[in-house]
Amino acid sequence: MIQMKLAKGDVCVIGEKQYEFTRRYLGDRIELEHIDTGERMSITDLELAERFSDGSANFYQGAMRHRKNFMVKRRDFGSLDEKIKEEPRRKHHFLKRLAQMGITIYNRSVVTPALVVIAKELGDKKPPSYSAVCKWRKKAGQSMDIRNLVDQRHFKEGQLQLDSQVREVIGRKISEHYMTPERPSIQDTYDAICNEIDEINLTRDDDSWLAKPSYHAVWEAVHRVDEYSIVASRYSKADAEARFAPVSLGPNATYPLSAAELDHTKLDLMVVNSKNNLTIGRPWIVFLVDRRTRMPLGFHVSFDPPSVQTVAQCLKNAFLPKSYVKKVYTDIRNDWPCYGVPKWIVFDRAMENVGKDIEEMAACLGFHVEFCPRKKAWYKGRIERFMGTLNKRILHKIPGTTFSNTAERGEYNSTKNAIIALDELLHLLHKWLVDDYAQTPHRGLKDIPAKVWEREISSHPILPPPNLADLNAKLGRVEERVLTRKGIEFENLFYSRDDVIAWRSDSKFKKLTDKTQTGQKVKIKYDPTDMSKIWVLDPRNHQYVEVPCKDQKYTKGISIWEHRSIKTHLRDKLKKEVDMCGLQQARAEIEAEVSEYLGRRKGKRRNSTSAYAARMAGLGRIAPAGDSSPLNSVIATALPHTYRSKGNKGTAATKKTHKTPKPSSEGLPPAMPGDSIDLYDSEF
Repeated sequence: MIQMKLAKGDVCVIGEKQYEFTRRYLGDRIELEHIDTGERMSITDLELAERFSDGSANFYQGAMRHRKNFMVKRRDFGSLDEKIKEEPRRKHHFLKRLAQMGITIYNRSVVTPALVVIAKELGDKKPPSYSAVCKWRKKAGQSMDIRNLVDQRHFKEGQLQLDSQVREVIGRKISEHYMTPERPSIQDTYDAICNEIDEINLTRDDDSWLAKPSYHAVWEAVHRVDEYSIVASRYSKADAEARFAPVSLGPNATYPLSAAELDHTKLDLMVVNSKNNLTIGRPWIVFLVDRRTRMPLGFHVSFDPPSVQTVAQCLKNAFLPKSYVKKVYTDIRNDWPCYGVPKWIVFDRAMENVGKDIEEMAACLGFHVEFCPRKKAWYKGRIERFMGTLNKRILHKIPGTTFSNTAERGEYNSTKNAIIALDELLHLLHKWLVDDYAQTPHRGLKDIPAKVWEREISSHPILPPPNLADLNAKLGRVEERVLTRKGIEFENLFYSRDDVIAWRSDSKFKKLTDKTQTGQKVKIKYDPTDMSKIWVLDPRNHQYVEVPCKDQKYTKGISIWEHRSIKTHLRDKLKKEVDMCGLQQARAEIEAEVSEYLGRRKGKRRNSTSAYAARMAGLGRIAPAGDSSPLNSVIATALPHTYRSKGNKGTAATKKTHKTPKPSSEGLPPAMPGDSIDLYDSEF
């Protein structure tokens, strides 16, 4: 039974109605209360999770306290300017390197020399001071969230402003009252804060009274303090070390979704085309596995080599509920209950993982990235063993397997014996994961993975899944394009929306973007698996806006790789259908004609002769069909008239008549009036 992590004051917006979480019944049912009317409704965790994932409902954590219509919005870290992100990245690197050096308790004599070493690694001429790093550590918290290191003035929009003296009282009472061995509650600390503010107001005039903070403001202030400091002060340092101290095997996984491991591998199996049974090759698979329960959180199979796109598709599958499994594969008996965003994800140091794209995904979605040390595969040994189990239990038993190595394969012809198509492989993988692997006792776990997940997730509720549309935007690849009056051109496709094009006339938009000859530069994100839409960042509010493609009939459901393949195929097909023998003969005749003409025109007007010779020798441009040019006649006869190129104006017809060479291809359609093609500059 899965329970989402909901607290009083959390808001669920279902349709046009706003509901506040009030309480949880025994089991998996929760009660929501309409903010305006007080109407109450009951719903299960799974039903609410599916509404969050399909976009019919939205979740705002801690957005409603004491029925005040107030929401706190934090900007997308990835949408911030690069100049703003440079400083938090620098601070985060210093803190992370100190942790990797094993420095968990800060001491000036130990930290200061380490800062000099780290500064040399970064090429930083001015290392930070010991006191500055201590402030960074306190601000970042034990989890070292990079978003906490951004200057808070960049996050002021939408936040409740408190008087500086009130903030000082809150901070002092948290340190002196809440963080004590007696372990008082947040409510007790809130009462102590209000009492002190009342005492301060007795010494002030009525016009200068300090406003009391809301309970939510105090709750937020407490939860901004790093967990290590709270546990160390309320319990003991030994307890804090046991819960938060770094371990040599990566992030400590004590509960489901506390840490997960991600890896790519090429499957030991040849896959065929379902339409013609021709062997395609070995597909790639990327898996995300939960460290604590050994349950697979999600996966992605494709013929695309490892990249940021394949990582994003795997994360999307992992973060969302798997309610599709029983609908698509009716023979699967069990549920796949795993979804949610892990606190830590361990990656290897492959090129697709080391870069700003993964950093921005992590910052946008709230997970932390840990990289496996070089040449230490055991650092993420769970995913490595899982891949080995997948190959041995299922793939090596299917005709067309390549086995683990050439010695094991021997004389076996994997290509000739391949029989399984990609859709059949997906069905087989889902059935094995859900009905076999998840229900089989795990030797290292000493339990059944599905049972461990079900038992422990009930005591560690997960946050509601992200909205699918928001998830697509946050996991999208980042590019820069120019916004013109026609829209945005990307991969030879146009994306347009009237209200987005109207940005061009807004003075604030112009001020925040760079101008080009044709329009304003904007940041876009796109989903490589669906070219029917992109997301454009509005620099005025740092929100992404969905913009559809003009040609929805073509782009619906098509990926960027299919689109590029189609363009390449058309160019290749165009070149193959040219009669090369005819072209060579025509070019030879034209060269002879140009030489003869230049010799005959010797001594006459040079400009006219040069222009004519240049037109005749320009083989990269073909005259429109109907002209008497020999080269044009050959191509017009040899090429299908359905293939066109852009922007060919052609040359004037010449007065000479030449015999047109007979093309080698028979039965090709004749050229139509006005047809033209550019062999060297044709575009799809």
